[in-house]
Amino acid sequence: VYEGLVAPRAPVTAVRVYNTNLERVLRIEVPTEGGKPVEKGDYAVPGVPGTGARILIDFSDTAGGATGMLLPTGNAVDRLAVDGVGTLDATLIEHHNLRISDQLYFFEAMRAQGRIVGRLESRVTGPMGANRSRTWEFDPGIDAISGPYAMAGQAYFSQELGIELQAPYKVINGEVNKGWNWNRGEAQGNHFASTTADLARAMRRNPHLKVLVASGRYDLGTPYSATDWSLAQLDISDDVRARLTHHYYDAGHMMYTREADLQALHRDLQSWLRA
Repeated sequence: VYEGLVAPRAPVTAVRVYNTNLERVLRIEVPTEGGKPVEKGDYAVPGVPGTGARILIDFSDTAGGATGMLLPTGNAVDRLAVDGVGTLDATLIEHHNLRISDQLYFFEAMRAQGRIVGRLESRVTGPMGANRSRTWEFDPGIDAISGPYAMAGQAYFSQELGIELQAPYKVINGEVNKGWNWNRGEAQGNHFASTTADLARAMRRNPHLKVLVASGRYDLGTPYSATDWSLAQLDISDDVRARLTHHYYDAGHMMYTREADLQALHRDLQSWLRA
């Protein structure tokens, strides 16, 4: 329309385009005003930044031109296996530019079943609300054990230590967490914590320091793969790294809540201490 190859007609100019690959014709409806295409508008395409004028494209004549099928794979929705993440809808992966966040995974991995996946214990799932929103209201992986943990904490303080608490014992206190300063040195603010540099320096300075790391394969809060990466980045030599041990368990963040892993952790800890 801009080049004058097609005469503009308000409010919509119909443009026929020949697709040389498929040898088919597709039809495009271009919003037109004052003899020129309209560019600005409030129409948005998922996964594409910004908005613009709505341009309709009719692909009905080109559908199946290459594969002989309306849908290239024959499926209305394709599901892709993403290494380290799981199986997700292909459209979801495309709309998020191949970047799947942890929270997106919690809600999408089992959306078809109407369930969310636990963060600290992904073996545990919980029911979604009827509206299937992505609002994070609770972690089914921690809710199952927070009650018994709190009860055990209260009992220990009162029965073992003789301390009568006047306030409820909270396993995870969001207000306290917000008040922590995660930064290094004198910097202020709430940021992620990184002790990689401190650990490397401590291991270099102390030739007798040994480190045991325990990771749960179903922990999505502190994934074992992220721990692998952090340990691999330690600024230490191979002989110092020999004092570093990493064990994996088939449970979540609190791997000791699974009896088999509690026993395995006990054995690993004994062996590590005696080595």
